[in-house]
Amino acid sequence: MSMRRLGLFLFIGLGALGGTAQAQTTNPHWIRPPDPDATGVFMPSFANTLGIKGRATIRCEVEKPGSPENCEVMAESPDGLGFGQAGIYVMNTGYLAPKMVAGRPVRAEVSSTIHFRAFPLDLIEATTPIYTGPTPTAEAISLGQSIVRRDIDKLLADKTNDLQGLDPARHAPVNAWIAEIMPPDRTEMIETLGLALARLFSEADLQAMLSNGTDPGDYPGRRDWDTATEDQFSRREQKGIETLRARYCAAYSCTMAPRVR
Repeated sequence: MSMRRLGLFLFIGLGALGGTAQAQTTNPHWIRPPDPDATGVFMPSFANTLGIKGRATIRCEVEKPGSPENCEVMAESPDGLGFGQAGIYVMNTGYLAPKMVAGRPVRAEVSSTIHFRAFPLDLIEATTPIYTGPTPTAEAISLGQSIVRRDIDKLLADKTNDLQGLDPARHAPVNAWIAEIMPPDRTEMIETLGLALARLFSEADLQAMLSNGTDPGDYPGRRDWDTATEDQFSRREQKGIETLRARYCAAYSCTMAPRVR
């Protein structure tokens, strides 16, 4: 083969390779999609308490393999309950591959709609285990109630309603509704929390907590606490939450807007 023909052959070959590389484009895609369990972890607390479901459409950027970047809320419904920010948290649990053009990463956008499900109050109540441990002694119950009676003013002063996710502009009216619908019952608190303490701690621990203000150093988890108080959960409190939901939904939107296709 002459040098001229060899040069022409190499030129054609390199041109073909270059054309192939330019044609190879892959769009960004999930290597590991967002964790479906994260919707439960990041479900806004206030919406969850009232049993309000929602969704959020999130748009992010990706330029290199990893978590999405520069995420922003494109739409959320119902609004004002924190589903948008929660959607961003869920998106960040995924792992993306970037858009590739001619073998090189290029910044691109990805979007997803995240759905949040709230469990009805009666289902939450039905799925929380009922306490089946030993019956506390009368002395343990008395100690537990004495601890709550001693600290009840501080407990009430420090009490804040869990409005996580709710638009701050709505905090004042919602707090006023809660104070009206579910005013604290001191006697009920002493009885309920005192029994829970007696179920969760030994008499020796309770005596130490009462006499010198020490704590046992190993507090029970939320699940254990819920189990210890579930059968004491008053119908008055559940009815109050139902009334709060009705009042909130009358003032603000609780239904999801139709999706635009």
